[in-house]
Amino acid sequence: MSTTADRPITGRTVLYWLLGFFGVMFVANGFFIYFAMESWPGTVTESAFTDSQNFNTTRNEALDLPGLEWQAGVDVDVTAQGLAIVVTLGDAAGNPVTGLELSGLVGRPASDRDDHVLTFAEVEAGRYRAEVETLGGGYWALSLRGERGEPGLVYADQRRIRIP
Repeated sequence: MSTTADRPITGRTVLYWLLGFFGVMFVANGFFIYFAMESWPGTVTESAFTDSQNFNTTRNEALDLPGLEWQAGVDVDVTAQGLAIVVTLGDAAGNPVTGLELSGLVGRPASDRDDHVLTFAEVEAGRYRAEVETLGGGYWALSLRGERGEPGLVYADQRRIRIP
């Protein structure tokens, strides 16, 4: 009766083991690369270089926004027709902020495939509501932008919201 211990390790055996090992590694890496490229495009901005050159200007403009002192609350209402995102805005004293043209974008944090543009309507003083078709459950990134007549942009915010 012969066992595997009786067989000598030859160069051919070592070659087969090396080819098998590295073949499995290449196949596994191929799967990982494929699924990584399919799940996230890797682009956050169209031109990272241009955005980096304008960083200080963009930062200073953001720090000058009057809306920095505002208090904001975001709620998600589940309705029979879908979802509604409700934003409540108050100034530093707690008074409702009215008359804004509030728009937004909601999407998955790691991809831009499921992005939805939001248009908010003021339903009562300081309360803005946007209807959106049903979103999948989990965490979503919400970007808000409020403009008012001549001064232009007066409020900008980014938040994570959870959809049940």
